[in-house]
Amino acid sequence: MPKSDMMRVASIVASILFVAPTARAASVNEVFEQYGLFGTFGIDCAQPISPKNYYVYFRALDGDRVQIELMVGPRQQQYAYVIDRAEARGPNGIAISMANEQRRLNLLYRVEGERLRTMESAREGGADNRRRRCVHGRPDAHALAQQVRGWQRTGE
Repeated sequence: MPKSDMMRVASIVASILFVAPTARAASVNEVFEQYGLFGTFGIDCAQPISPKNYYVYFRALDGDRVQIELMVGPRQQQYAYVIDRAEARGPNGIAISMANEQRRLNLLYRVEGERLRTMESAREGGADNRRRRCVHGRPDAHALAQQVRGWQRTGE
């Protein structure tokens, strides 16, 4: 191939690489929209909110953050975290990272229609980094039974 043709091909390749738009990762809000996760989920939506039937609220915050709030009573909050990282993992998986003043947690959710299940939860950092997993749809000894059973979207 003549040198002029090689230069022409090289300039075309360089143009494609530098001019073509680069793929960007979806924002936290975009991931939550994609999976339809904004709103309220409960263990048993037909029952009132209580410590045994808590509700989880996901709401968009300013910027690219989402708040998760677990309520165990009409005015009783168990915890709140800010989700600052979210990544789609296939057609029904989502990995998130969330933090509050006490800790950072990394979770893997599975979305099944109107249901949301926590498949894995790990505390980030430190010697006390325990993993909770669900194996073949059944919780192991460390799994949180309510989370593995899953949440359903409420009628709110």
